[in-house]
Amino acid sequence: MSCADGLIVLDERCAEPPEGGTCGGCSEHEFCDTGVTPNTCTCVPGYAGEPCAFDALIRDPGFRQVIDTGAWINEDGKGARVLPGELGDLDPGEGDLDDSVLCNGASLLQVVDMPSYPRADPFVVEINYKAEGVHGLAVGFDRSWTRLPATGPDWQPARFCVGEGGYGRDPGGNEVEVRIAASERLANCYDPNPGSIIRVDHFRIIQAEDGECLAPGSVRNGTVEPGGEVWQVLTEQEAEGGFAPGEGQNATTGVRITRGAGQTGRATMATQVSVPLAASLVSPALVFWWRGSSGDLFNVELGTLIDLDDRGRQLDTLAGTGSGLPYIYCLPPWTHGSELDVSFSLPDDGVGSVELVVDDVRITSAPDCGTEPDLLDPGFESAPNRWLGASVGSSQETVVLQENNQLARSGKGLLEFTYEREGATLAMETYVFVPPSDGDEGPVLTFHSLSPATASADVKWLLGQSEVETGDVLTEVSWQPNEVCLPPHWSSRWFRVQVRVVSTPGVTAQERILLDDFSLRTSASCPIE
Repeated sequence: MSCADGLIVLDERCAEPPEGGTCGGCSEHEFCDTGVTPNTCTCVPGYAGEPCAFDALIRDPGFRQVIDTGAWINEDGKGARVLPGELGDLDPGEGDLDDSVLCNGASLLQVVDMPSYPRADPFVVEINYKAEGVHGLAVGFDRSWTRLPATGPDWQPARFCVGEGGYGRDPGGNEVEVRIAASERLANCYDPNPGSIIRVDHFRIIQAEDGECLAPGSVRNGTVEPGGEVWQVLTEQEAEGGFAPGEGQNATTGVRITRGAGQTGRATMATQVSVPLAASLVSPALVFWWRGSSGDLFNVELGTLIDLDDRGRQLDTLAGTGSGLPYIYCLPPWTHGSELDVSFSLPDDGVGSVELVVDDVRITSAPDCGTEPDLLDPGFESAPNRWLGASVGSSQETVVLQENNQLARSGKGLLEFTYEREGATLAMETYVFVPPSDGDEGPVLTFHSLSPATASADVKWLLGQSEVETGDVLTEVSWQPNEVCLPPHWSSRWFRVQVRVVSTPGVTAQERILLDDFSLRTSASCPIE
């Protein structure tokens, strides 16, 4: 029996093939290949044999092939190299990125056929590298990035889990762009000879150990179960930390860091979260319960915890009240598909006793967070959730989302800065996915600002970790547009934008600065390269 093109024989008649193919059940690490007739169970990318077993994913892990003719590509032609003749550290061959690459957002690139998460094992990256004159090395899987610390002149091994963003989306897998690059552009990039380098001696993707990596949407012992996996606790001098029975939400076990009156020492506690892609969990959000000593400030960071001095990107500054509080944050698109550390820290100084307790850390879906893929909640419509990226210098200042239909430029939400003293410093930051230039128009971030009364403050926008590029934010009594030209050579990369408020003499009562309606586009007033 023969059928017309696009139809197959099912139950002795011609019919459209069922979704997923006609293979029946395929074994572990297989998918039904509907591109062949008859449909056949085939190993997913990275697996081979019968039964399918892990083989390899990265081609040329030791950098032995000449650039652009082998596995690794010099992205945008900006100077990334493979040096097969270099001695390396573990074996011959190196990948090399100098300041012409690192300051311009380019990378060593390899396009890898990655299996889908459900049909693969959990994976880790193993890398041996050195990074000097940079904020850190970054490894990207499409839009999902992991930062590793700068090393100075010495080689250093590292290992980290591949989040959901590093896997293919279709049952048979997909191509994923794997990049090695600098994590940020630092101030030395504005010098004539920055002197920044990244060198990689070995890079491979392998199977993780049992329990090493988290499933998407999960938190490592987020409910602080006694006998469960431990949190990472870093302390120095007289500060202390660990699990605290009876101190968590509803008198359960919490994790606590503390320092007694007159004592010194810093402390940080952290756990890991695996943020799912929006396709797996719409509008992912982070929730946790916390209690801090009254009047004290506690910084929370998200990203890669390196040590007490380098804890990741700013998540929030918590102002302690002595009471337990549940907080919820929309997780920005830069986190989607990544496994990250979330860390909570004591204030660095103070003479009184100080304590922070955390419990019930979890990931949930919060529809008000929206689905914008290139920047977080651009209209601030997730109010009254907390803003991920807020920082303040005292409990007298706030950076919060507010519902205010009368004042909001559009919708119901806005971001509000409040301060009531001279010398207050407060800020919000967000990471945007820089759009490519379009003809004679370069990438730009626009937003609107307003001050209901004349502001006694210096309000500026700042670009990147370097904070070299900066400009004034308008603070008039009606909504005013602001434009921030973004670095065009960092297109298709995440880049930090911060708005900072520093109050000046003349503050006699509480003042407010409002922001609304962030947007990414291109503009003829911005550079294209």
